[in-house]
Amino acid sequence: MKALVFIMMLVLISASCLFATVEEKNNVQDNGGGRTSGGAYDNVASIGQAVICMSSGGAYDNCAGFLGSIMGAIVAIEEQPDDNAKVPREFSVGLPSPNPFNSITRFSIEIPQNGLLKARFYDVCGRMVYGENKDVVPGKHVLDFESGNLPSGTYLYRITFGNKSFNGKMVLIK
Repeated sequence: MKALVFIMMLVLISASCLFATVEEKNNVQDNGGGRTSGGAYDNVASIGQAVICMSSGGAYDNCAGFLGSIMGAIVAIEEQPDDNAKVPREFSVGLPSPNPFNSITRFSIEIPQNGLLKARFYDVCGRMVYGENKDVVPGKHVLDFESGNLPSGTYLYRITFGNKSFNGKMVLIK
């Protein structure tokens, strides 16, 4: 009986991922800079050319940017300078904190040598919601994942440096 319930749940989740629809309504906004929100309105803009964005469900999300928009998640990878720090011996990634999170979660990362850091974030259907590649130097770094307009839910991550990867899940609660 448990197996039957599990199979039914798996089929329903798969079907919802396959047949999900996204409603997009076009709107254009003037240029500016910054983020403001209130009530059911969230406005994200950067100085540059306005882009067409989306609105749905009575809540409006307007996005603007020079060559693209901030439609989904944002990842920032920053070096954490420490004059007394030793170079890490191996690549490591700390668990996201906080987890569950509301809008931003942070990963502590240690990099042993120059190289390419890859960060990938996926929804539970396996679709990549954000990906970032960055050349990094040895030392301690912080990766901030900002959820943008992603809906509440469970997200999977894979952070790779060289041939070593760290995988896990994080829960977004809005």
